[in-house]
Amino acid sequence: MKNKNVFAANSLLNGFSLLEVIAAVAIIGVIAAISITSSDHSLNRSQANSVALELVAWLQKIHNTGQAGAFCTIQFNPNEAAAANPTAVSFSSGDRVFTVAPAQCSAQADFNLPDSVGGKTVTIWASPFLQFTQRGNVIQVSNNGVQLVSNDIRILLDVPDGPDLLRCVRTSDSIALFRIGSNNADEVGDGCADDSFDRF
Repeated sequence: MKNKNVFAANSLLNGFSLLEVIAAVAIIGVIAAISITSSDHSLNRSQANSVALELVAWLQKIHNTGQAGAFCTIQFNPNEAAAANPTAVSFSSGDRVFTVAPAQCSAQADFNLPDSVGGKTVTIWASPFLQFTQRGNVIQVSNNGVQLVSNDIRILLDVPDGPDLLRCVRTSDSIALFRIGSNNADEVGDGCADDSFDRF
């Protein structure tokens, strides 16, 4: 009986076996990897959402000014000659994406890509011009003034080593109602599904 107690005491003093330590390290590694991946995805979603939300806030201010009697025109990618139709352009933090005229339409004449995207590249599809009428309507037009079929402003966050994230800002032709849609699939396709709006 005494020998059994000595053996039990010695076993407790020996600590963990090599196999137990390897298993514990492997489990900790898996948990850490899952946690980091989840954290990265949450950050990417937050960055994509922030661009869409800031753009909607900027557009809403211009819309409110337009309803007060100003005819406001927003130009996409003002640093380059306007394309004839909706086109895709890549931007980095701080780049000017849209500008509005005349100056009375907004205290903030330009919409720059927010710093919240960090070092990531954002590709934006938009019509060359958006016009806010005095009745509160939004019209999308080409660079020669031809009215275009209403389409979304698409914001694609380029995520290195992961799926890109797409956000769409949709405007109504009849009234300037701004809604945000999403596409988090591995392949973003051509846009955001109708049922994704307002639940991103």
